[in-house]
Amino acid sequence: MDETIVVKQSRKGAFLYICGALGMVLLGLFILFADLTENPLKRTLFKVIGVFGFLFFSYCSIFLIKKTLSGRALLTVTSDGITDNSSAVAFGFIPWNDIERIYLDSMMDNVFIEVQLKNEEDYIGKLRGIKKQAVLANRRMGHQAVCITLNSSGVSPQDLIGELQRRHLAAQ
Repeated sequence: MDETIVVKQSRKGAFLYICGALGMVLLGLFILFADLTENPLKRTLFKVIGVFGFLFFSYCSIFLIKKTLSGRALLTVTSDGITDNSSAVAFGFIPWNDIERIYLDSMMDNVFIEVQLKNEEDYIGKLRGIKKQAVLANRRMGHQAVCITLNSSGVSPQDLIGELQRRHLAAQ
């Protein structure tokens, strides 16, 4: 029987992402309160950008802090399937028999693991609101609904993909 693989978030990676998000919160506040232009239309536009930037990155900061403090694994691989908690739009547990294939993909030098589901519509149908819209946007960009990002873990997707594919094949 195969061992359980658990990929956790590295404290250093989490700290860097949290610092980046908090920096963007400060930038949003700066844009909101700084008087960057005399033009009233541009000033209004800057204020709107500042508000949206502040709100979005505040949410990101809170999400990252909660995720880091929870100590929950980003990815767990067992003989039953995979449990993906690597992003805000992760589906959680996916049994091996729901997976069509697993492969690497990238966007702007960011490598991630894509999981093609046999019954993707069933999974997407269970989502609501912004989470569902984010997954659908991912699909429109040509990616799978399940994209496992391991950026903050210190584990390379290239090092993990072979074992994932092997276990998927063995479960068939």
